[in-house]
Amino acid sequence: MHRKDWRSCLITDILTYHPGPVEQFRLGRTHSGSREPLRDSWFQILAQKSVYQIELDFPSFHRRQDLPASLLACETLRTLSLSNCRLPDAAAAPFNFLHLTDLSLCCMDLTEEVISSILSGCPALARLSLIHNFPVPRIRIRSRRLLTMTVRGNWIGELIIEDAEKLTRLVLDRSEPKTSLKIINAPMINTVEY
Repeated sequence: MHRKDWRSCLITDILTYHPGPVEQFRLGRTHSGSREPLRDSWFQILAQKSVYQIELDFPSFHRRQDLPASLLACETLRTLSLSNCRLPDAAAAPFNFLHLTDLSLCCMDLTEEVISSILSGCPALARLSLIHNFPVPRIRIRSRRLLTMTVRGNWIGELIIEDAEKLTRLVLDRSEPKTSLKIINAPMINTVEY
């Protein structure tokens, strides 16, 4: 058995025999080509074991990894951090994480539609971080629970805070090109770092 196969089998066994719930699962900076079926099975197990926090950080020097569809079944998630992966089409596989409070998206291809789908499918979302993502012409924020939004190293043409009644803090990285910021409804905002 190859060394990588041994590690994959060990992770599968640990997840299988863990009684649950699982506090945190982190898959970081690994070559995953041969493990694709295993990774999907890991998220099937995690969904059954009530996982609370997942961090996926794939190598940036490879093509972006497709987000395992079984991750979307992890309904107990509170914290999700995704880096260098590809989200499913918002219409085909909507985010429905009712308990998710923290979301970080890094080095990903995002669209206004995907961000809108995420916000509508995560009603408890309190903290959103968009870090080093690829160009998005416009982002509209509509979220009744969002408290903090951080945008660093992205190119966003226009950021519109349409309806974020509990948003108190907005952080925009100064190093990004001029982003047009429009705040329509954010009555509780007290900090804007721009």
